[in-house]
This record gives sequence, C-alpha cells and structure tokens, in this order.
Amino acid sequence: MSGKRISLFVKLATLAFICFCAVSLIQISVQYNGMVGEQNELREKIDDCNDSIEQLSDQLARPFDDEYVKSVAREKLNYRMPDEIIFYNDLQR
Repeated sequence: MSGKRISLFVKLATLAFICFCAVSLIQISVQYNGMVGEQNELREKIDDCNDSIEQLSDQLARPFDDEYVKSVAREKLNYRMPDEIIFYNDLQR
C-alpha cells in the first residue's frame, strides 16, 4: 500500500511541477513579447530623436545671414515684411 501511495505522490508532484513550468513558461513568453514591443517603441523614439538632432545640427551649420534672420523672425516671432498682407481665417472645420 505504501508503494502505491508513493507512486501516486510522485505522479501528483510531477504533474504539479509540469503545470508550474507551463504557467511559468507562458508568463515569461508574455513578458518577452511585451519587452520586444517596448524595445521597438524605444528604437522608434531613438530614430525620431536622431532625426531631430540632424535637423538641429543642420540649423546650426547654416550661416547667420539675412535669410536666416528673416526665417527666425517669421517662424518664432511671427513678424512679417511691411508690404505683406496677412489673411486670417476664423472658420472652423
């Protein structure tokens, strides 16, 4: 009788261990997939930042001439030339 109990206990312990391993494997797989997705998102952010750095480097490399001053005045300060006519549209789409 004790041999059958030990055999049953070994079978139950083995089954419990296999279930534990299966659940752990599924959890690790889910975590891995999540980390791969996060890694891809971070790589995209890095690429965007590198593009931004390139654009800013190009801006720094440009000469500080009249065209540059005009573009900064237009874009950053909203200045316009005296002979320009500005039209505003208040219609919302």
